[in-house]
Amino acid sequence: MFPHTHHSIARLFNEAGLPAGVLNVIQSQREDAAVATETLIAHPHIRKTEFIGSANVGARIGALAGKYLKPVLMELGGKGAALVLDDADLELAANAAVRCGFIHHVQICFSTDRVIVDAKVYDQFMPLLKKAAESFPPASAVTPAGPARTLGLLQEAVAKGARVLCGEVKLLAPDTLQPVVITGVTPEMEIYDEEGFGPTLQVYVVNTDDEAIELVNSSKYGMTSAVYSKDVCRALRVARELDVELISINHPMATVGNDANHPGSLTKASGGGRIGFLHIQAVAIVDPTESMAGQAAAN
Repeated sequence: MFPHTHHSIARLFNEAGLPAGVLNVIQSQREDAAVATETLIAHPHIRKTEFIGSANVGARIGALAGKYLKPVLMELGGKGAALVLDDADLELAANAAVRCGFIHHVQICFSTDRVIVDAKVYDQFMPLLKKAAESFPPASAVTPAGPARTLGLLQEAVAKGARVLCGEVKLLAPDTLQPVVITGVTPEMEIYDEEGFGPTLQVYVVNTDDEAIELVNSSKYGMTSAVYSKDVCRALRVARELDVELISINHPMATVGNDANHPGSLTKASGGGRIGFLHIQAVAIVDPTESMAGQAAAN
């Protein structure tokens, strides 16, 4: 599927008048990937490398870029969290978390992996989350490899004490994982801080905003988060404490709710550099005592 997509995009550019040779698509077998990658990075006409993929492969490409003194831009893994504060619109938060935790069989770096909910609204929130999860239609992955890996992560978590809240830990087909919601995930489980990359949500319960912030920041990743609160000033205060680069507030697409005008400035094991067209921080003024300049300085 992906090679066809790449060739189709290149063909459209050519049909639009892009000169031959400006945009090139090169394919290789998996066993030839290491040689092909180093050959490209080492070539004198290659001035910069961009990579989107796993942190493990990104580390290898980063090492090669350093070897040949080439700048590198990487968008790697994530452990996106939706923070549901005690004054959140619970239905909005539940639907957003499920949508971005299950969409496209979660073959997307910005997906929602974790739902961090305040204990004071847990009992009201969970029926809404379960309802949204149970009604979400399963999708298939590009290849069976992804679902098999995610299934293994879930099975290991359940074997170590995680509990299934919704769905079943099973494959519906070789390329389709049953969407599932689990809780009781602990640091001893691999899925605790590894990107699920499949239709799964892990629910965590906290007692304060500070606990939610600490849980988000404990991850080695720093790509995306979403905050849900009817008090936007409170949501902004929480967002400023998160060691994450792309944060949405009360967005119906949760951690996938980024926008073309906002650059993806990545951190920690999620990569490095800015991905986007405009290097502008989008700031919403919601507190009349704060100026645009003040908020930009805080960011």
